[in-house]
Amino acid sequence: MKLKLIYVLSLAACAGLVVKGQTGTRSRTIAEVPAAVKTESILEKDKKALEKNISKDVLMNESWTAINDFSLPVKQLMSLNSNPKKLFKVSKQSVYDLTSCLKKDFCGMERKDENDAYFDDTKTPGHILLGRNLEILKESFEKDPSLANDVDWDVIKELTDNSNEKVQVLAVEILKKYNPKENSSENLLKIVDNYKGNAKADALVQMSGDISEDAHSRLLNSIAKSFSSDDPNTAISVMEKLPQMHLTTRETEMVANYLCHYKEEGSEDHNWKMIKFRMSKVNVDMDAVCP
Repeated sequence: MKLKLIYVLSLAACAGLVVKGQTGTRSRTIAEVPAAVKTESILEKDKKALEKNISKDVLMNESWTAINDFSLPVKQLMSLNSNPKKLFKVSKQSVYDLTSCLKKDFCGMERKDENDAYFDDTKTPGHILLGRNLEILKESFEKDPSLANDVDWDVIKELTDNSNEKVQVLAVEILKKYNPKENSSENLLKIVDNYKGNAKADALVQMSGDISEDAHSRLLNSIAKSFSSDDPNTAISVMEKLPQMHLTTRETEMVANYLCHYKEEGSEDHNWKMIKFRMSKVNVDMDAVCP
């Protein structure tokens, strides 16, 4: 009986940290907890460190509490707020403050030495809060486009080079929609060309809608370049988002040609199988494209 108990406890430990469910009727592993709950607990734990880098007028504003309430999706937060411009003003300053402190020491959360606990310098609480504030800016612009005149666009442009994927994509989306005169689709696609993984796929989706013929041709070049030169994970991520990129059947078959090297290299057989499967979802027969 004792051995059986030890075995059960060991299994529980391997499954990961267990948190108490809201109803109290059962426990849930971290993998089962909604993302908003996990994010909220992380931010709450490090809130004091973050607030040392935030302007006093932001901290004193009643909107600061609502902004940090991750149980509220941004769209819902905007709909419940009686003064969207006030929320915009607080989020705008938060974006400036967080952008600055992330460059300095991850807003007070930089790993001090190799003995520190696991530290992902692309997904710190500062990055998470920055992403939420960028979402609020985006929703604010959608409600009132004139607010775009009250933003330091150099800061938003700088965020396209941020290490966090969500921040990268949001910055590209905001620049494309609300500052197009100074950020052409061609220039933004040059930035996106350097992205990896889901960030590249999601940013290409954002770049694909409502663009000129020249910009669409540049988009096709970016997709082809990804298929020919990027790592397999990035190429497959882009493949998964092709249905959202407004390509014709002919254009899809054209960019598919740039995947043939996976078949020719032989050692990439496992990737080739995945590519054939993914491209079949957009009605492309890769064996016909790459005979």
